[in-house]
Amino acid sequence: MELTTMNPPKSETTEGWTGRRADAKSSLRIEKNARKAKESADRLFPDEVWKQVEDGIFLSPHRPIGKKSNYKNELQNARILRDLGNTVYLAPERKDAAGKQPATG
Repeated sequence: MELTTMNPPKSETTEGWTGRRADAKSSLRIEKNARKAKESADRLFPDEVWKQVEDGIFLSPHRPIGKKSNYKNELQNARILRDLGNTVYLAPERKDAAGKQPATG
């Protein structure tokens, strides 16, 4: 009796026509997300000039990044979202009418 082994099926996401189609679909999704994120950021913050800090991550120059800010954690979270295919805009912090930070908690 002769045993025959079969190679496992090729991954549809990395090889062959199906893989190329999946890659193109993923690229289109990422481009669409980037466009919609930019449109939303511009609509919500019309006078803001965004500074690109990394690929897919943009920062408002009005956002604090010093030691007392939460910038390092926010940037780490933004990197995770970016690595999942999202474009991230770190918007300016909101202030109330008196110019103070709103109460949180």
